[in-house]
Amino acid sequence: MKKIKPLALIIILAFSLPYIYGGCGGGGGGGGDGGVDSLSYSGIESAADITSGNAQEIVASAYFGADAGVGTIVIPENQGIQDHNNLDVPILTVAQVLDNAIHQVNLRPYGTNTISAIIDDSDTIPGECGGSAFYTIRIDDVAGTFTGKMTFSDYCEDDIILSGRANFSGSFDILTGDILELSIFFNNLSETNAGETYRFDGEINIVESGGSILIDLELLIQNPSGEVFWVNNYFITLTEGPGYEDVEATGRFYHPNYGYVDFSTEVTLRTLDIDDWPSSGTLLFEGANNTSARLIAVDALTAQVTADTDGDTIVDFDTGPINWEDLY
Repeated sequence: MKKIKPLALIIILAFSLPYIYGGCGGGGGGGGDGGVDSLSYSGIESAADITSGNAQEIVASAYFGADAGVGTIVIPENQGIQDHNNLDVPILTVAQVLDNAIHQVNLRPYGTNTISAIIDDSDTIPGECGGSAFYTIRIDDVAGTFTGKMTFSDYCEDDIILSGRANFSGSFDILTGDILELSIFFNNLSETNAGETYRFDGEINIVESGGSILIDLELLIQNPSGEVFWVNNYFITLTEGPGYEDVEATGRFYHPNYGYVDFSTEVTLRTLDIDDWPSSGTLLFEGANNTSARLIAVDALTAQVTADTDGDTIVDFDTGPINWEDLY
């Protein structure tokens, strides 16, 4: 099981379902049921003008989600999610609850020796501090496909309350049980933590290819103040090496108050297994009028944000080294 720093729900669920099975424009709303309560993005849709006053906030929002509560990049190794609850990042806590709940789904309800074209199963999982999560799943052992959904009814774990539904589907190798492709949809999924509620709509697609995990996603996040942030066309490649994890990512992030920035990986982010944060790597964020910013992994403890706020290619804003936790 991987040690998780703030990162998007995609990563958690991407690793959750394979783990348990292998153990055997305008920012429209997310996928899933497409209910009337779907989120929509109504903030500024033009490119953001990166300034000395907003550079760090924009970079942190695109990287962690900050007020939006979504992290997308970091996935260190070898420790449980619960070891980082003190970060108080909403997407991390909601992902932890989803991860733990999905780990309880019985994907082999009739045992590993029984082959059936279609297997249907359902069950209710009680929350450790109240509420419940009801799931249904259909597995086709001949075609190598599965579909399912999990409905959370005030499902409580570690005083975090989850409500709403996540749907999932995918394909798997019928000989090994390894998941090959996975899609996750959630609409109006809410998390309440310490009296504050975040809402999530999104669609996530994951494919394993050539030793790497390829992920793309669309995600809308509403913070307790009612602001909606838009994670648009994020493409993430995770590659594991001996003692480290490399991450490359591109995408567009919409901040409701500033507009969007396009980001790309200038230098691959590398996180050693023994560390919590990347020790090397650089992300470039590009805004309006040739303005830009960079997030630099100085070492495993500190990061740095620099920016060109007038488009002349010269850095005129620099935070200097700061603790990763102080970035957002």
